Amino acid sequence: MDGAPPRQTLDNAVALYTSRLTEIEAEAARFSDRELFQEIDTATAEVLGACAKYEGSATPDETRAACAEFHRQTEPWFSQSAGMTHARKWPHGYQGDYEILEWIYAGLPRSESRLGAVLDSYLLSRTMAIAARGRKTLLCDLLLRELRERETSARILSIACGSCRDVFDIAGEIQRTNSHVACVDRDSDALAYAKRLLLASGISPDRLGFHQLNALRLVSPKEAIRRFGELDIVYSVGFLDYLDDDRVGRLLKTWYQLLKPGGALVVAMKDVTRFEPYSYRWLIDWTGFRGRTEAEMAGVFDAAQIPENSRKMSRDPSGVVLLWRAVRG
Repeated sequence: MDGAPPRQTLDNAVALYTSRLTEIEAEAARFSDRELFQEIDTATAEVLGACAKYEGSATPDETRAACAEFHRQTEPWFSQSAGMTHARKWPHGYQGDYEILEWIYAGLPRSESRLGAVLDSYLLSRTMAIAARGRKTLLCDLLLRELRERETSARILSIACGSCRDVFDIAGEIQRTNSHVACVDRDSDALAYAKRLLLASGISPDRLGFHQLNALRLVSPKEAIRRFGELDIVYSVGFLDYLDDDRVGRLLKTWYQLLKPGGALVVAMKDVTRFEPYSYRWLIDWTGFRGRTEAEMAGVFDAAQIPENSRKMSRDPSGVVLLWRAVRG
């Protein structure tokens, strides 16, 4: 294999992997769930090493074609995993949708077959899933502090809100402080789900607003203030990872201008130095997000004319997610 052309070396590694998956499935009854997970983990780590090596010598087009072929060859096993299938097909039409994030937050397998359930557990154990759960906890802690430190009720805007699980988790404090949350998302299914979730959380309906709107349109401060008023807290997590620097900068500049004096802008982005990208494009098709270094993120804030002395940054426990808080003077 060592002297073979790069694509042949990869094909050989994939053939070994699918052969091992066949063996694991046939022998599953003799393994405990922990042992079955370890067998899959070991075999997958080996093939991902070959995938990473191939990428080092391939063009982007060659890599995309090889990923598609890998998906085809592994479909008999990965199709048994509800999580893997969702993250390959994206039934809502976009990556990182509210449904998969709800599943990641819950952290539990949902597939019927035993192999599928173990593959679910494998996906839930990956760095990005751990980081997503840590991000939500970090965000909720920060929002709770913001609400508790204010002497009056807060007006809050959640941009690209998805399921609003973070709002659900702090529902008691929103109700206690008589605060108001405007939830914005382009996905009507996400908003319908969020509405059901939050109306069951104990928050009074008049404390909530749901707006179907593409967040990319929130680039005019005048129009945004007309729609939502001046705000105490504006936040968005996950959404900015899918956009280029120029667009992120323009959105941040607008969102910052929506704040009252003393208001807080809170956004999260992924640190590209803290995760490996291969499993997200080879095992599944979660390729739309981009990572930035901490310095690159700071540069985006600079471009948005958000003063450096107004900004503070914290990391989730995994170190992958950077949560930035900027207070308007």
